[in-house]
Amino acid sequence: MNAQEFLSQVAARGMLVSDNRAYGEMAGYPFVLRPAFRKAHTVSAVFLLAKPVKRAQRLQLQQMLKESGRVQVHGAKVTLIVCSRNDNIYERLMRGIQLLTEGFQKAHVTVPDQCPFCHESNCDTLAVADGFYVPAHQYCVNRSMQVEGKNGKPVSAAVGGYMGALCMAILLAAAALLPNLISLWLLGRIYVWFYTLIPLGAYFGFRMGKGRMGHGVMPLVILLSLVGVAATQLMQQTAFLHEASGAWPGIWESFQSFYLAHPLSETLESMIQPLVLTALGVFIAYGQLRGDRDAKVALVNGKIVCHKS
Repeated sequence: MNAQEFLSQVAARGMLVSDNRAYGEMAGYPFVLRPAFRKAHTVSAVFLLAKPVKRAQRLQLQQMLKESGRVQVHGAKVTLIVCSRNDNIYERLMRGIQLLTEGFQKAHVTVPDQCPFCHESNCDTLAVADGFYVPAHQYCVNRSMQVEGKNGKPVSAAVGGYMGALCMAILLAAAALLPNLISLWLLGRIYVWFYTLIPLGAYFGFRMGKGRMGHGVMPLVILLSLVGVAATQLMQQTAFLHEASGAWPGIWESFQSFYLAHPLSETLESMIQPLVLTALGVFIAYGQLRGDRDAKVALVNGKIVCHKS
């Protein structure tokens, strides 16, 4: 038996096969099979769990599988390696996977419950993402692919819309101003660390709105962040004028007293800390964006590798 014959065998038993990999599920634990047939028949079954495996759990799993295969643990990634010089590799592998999933259940470890594309729960399908077979949303999988030509090509999870996402970004960016507003109302001051929340609110609002995670995301986040900083400064100036005069000033009056009544250098100096903390939030959002763009799904004969759970 060679690797292709093994993949044909597992495909005949209902597993999905693509690019010398097979994708299956047992007891609610999806896995990827990676055959490497050289002098001996070797197959690796790779699982991705929700949390890193603890040392005691790793030792327990290795003890359970010592006669069936070798268990390697790297954080939340668990790999079962089964070797055989005979053609009974499939039977040995399935027995090992069954024992391993039983060990997962005894150790109360679970698979990720968040979709790799939208990072929300309540997944309704399985899909290949970043080399793992994991729970996902069918809706997100469909929107994360653009099939081009007969065979299609995998693309990143950057495909989406704008209008609904823009509204969500504005809404959550405005909601990120609430901590500053509450602290100003109750304590009479603003904590600069709250400025970090403005770009994060804008970014996660855009993502929650299923927006296209393309090149326009960060300019939008930066724009909404600057508007949020300016709005916060106006709120602070309004509170100052109210405390001084006892009457609530208008927005234009607050704008004039803060931005026009003082030299530009003084205005910019007073905004250094807010802008630095806002830039920190933008940097965090950008790191999250890069991670979101890296999520890809695989194809089988031009179709999404996707299996209903």
